[in-house]
Amino acid sequence: MYTKNTILVLSLLFIITSSSSASENNAVGNKAPTTEQIQTESLAKQGDPKALYDLSVTYRDGVSVKKDVTMELKWLKLSAEKGYPVAQVALGVKYYRGQDVKKDLNKAVELYKLAAKQGNVDAKFNLAELYIKGESVIKADPKLAFSLYKEAADQGHALAQFRLGGLYSRGESGVKQDSTLALMWYKKAAEQGNAEAQNSLGGMYAVGQGVKQDTKEAILWYEKAAAQGNGDAKNSLDTLRITSAN
Repeated sequence: MYTKNTILVLSLLFIITSSSSASENNAVGNKAPTTEQIQTESLAKQGDPKALYDLSVTYRDGVSVKKDVTMELKWLKLSAEKGYPVAQVALGVKYYRGQDVKKDLNKAVELYKLAAKQGNVDAKFNLAELYIKGESVIKADPKLAFSLYKEAADQGHALAQFRLGGLYSRGESGVKQDSTLALMWYKKAAEQGNAEAQNSLGGMYAVGQGVKQDTKEAILWYEKAAAQGNGDAKNSLDTLRITSAN
């Protein structure tokens, strides 16, 4: 038989253990769900495509629940099947990388195409990246790649704008060299903060490619790129400053 003192000690140990367990759960993100999260789960269970995707993100990031790849994929696939383009792109990226699923480029392209048909800019860019040089089972199609880059660039995709600038600057992949157009697309991307485009734009001003040579403008764009950690811009900036000082 337990004495009263023994029972008291055991009770205290139980309380301490329970408290410790609750703290551990909170540490991994098991906080009480918000009203918005409860509504999202309710909508997801009703088949709402966006809510299904949002729920997958909850499990991906561990928001109010433990991170769970299986649950993330479950809701992500359901959202993609329902035709939500953001989910189709996210799932396509997983198949492209072989992240949490078996690598499957054909499946990735299929999902990207579904999203691109709905106007999704990231899907267009991802397809362009695959078609510009081809990859594994995906045959290169520079003409299609250029068309997709252009569509994405026209929708304001900074990296697509940078890619177009590069194609026009170098005159490659079937694109006729055009410094004026290269400058235009680099500038669009640079103004959105793309460091590579800022570096390339600085280079064009430095040598006067497609524009009147302008050291001050070159330094301006090199500085913006260098501030974001672009090593090429930093080196070019140092060289240009030394040259212009002489």
